[in-house]
Amino acid sequence: MFCERTAFTVDESRRILEAARALGYALKLHANQLGPTGGAQLAADLHAVSADHLDFASDEELDALNAAGVVGTLLPGCSFSLSIAYPSARRLREHGVRTALATDFNPGTSYTENMQMMIALAVSAMAMTLDEAITAATRGGAAALALESEVGSLEPGKRCDLIVLRGADEREIAYHFGVNLVAQTYLRGKLFGGGTEEVLKRY
Repeated sequence: MFCERTAFTVDESRRILEAARALGYALKLHANQLGPTGGAQLAADLHAVSADHLDFASDEELDALNAAGVVGTLLPGCSFSLSIAYPSARRLREHGVRTALATDFNPGTSYTENMQMMIALAVSAMAMTLDEAITAATRGGAAALALESEVGSLEPGKRCDLIVLRGADEREIAYHFGVNLVAQTYLRGKLFGGGTEEVLKRY
């Protein structure tokens, strides 16, 4: 749900989202990217699965998101593409908001599928530690899709979807940016061979 001054108002978004929830849909909001529009508070009020962007979320809204268990999804590719300030991962951390990282892949504001680049940007521009960025990209991303019981970490009973990366150690994920470090891809425990391009052709 795109809740911004240039899209749906808070009242319009509430009506649409309440109708969607009545039909059994989980709720996700694009909130507070372009200004303090109230979308983050709406996400908290409706106990949405996630609220995305949150560039202009207030301290009170972040506290409300934390209390409601809403995942805050940060999208550094938008800031990179639009040459605007990056949202503060530190603020979400200080207010206890569970955080996810995503690409926001779209041709308008963030035309990239590269999650490795999102991790690099989160570390270099959003004050995340590498551990925080990797967790946000994996378990946090799964939580933002309400799929954490199925994917997002290597645990018994979860789907074995994983990648093996090239590099001396995990620090290269953020340090060696702008390239594809994927050496092997496993989906449901099955090896699909090489990097991303090969997997997409076969899957």
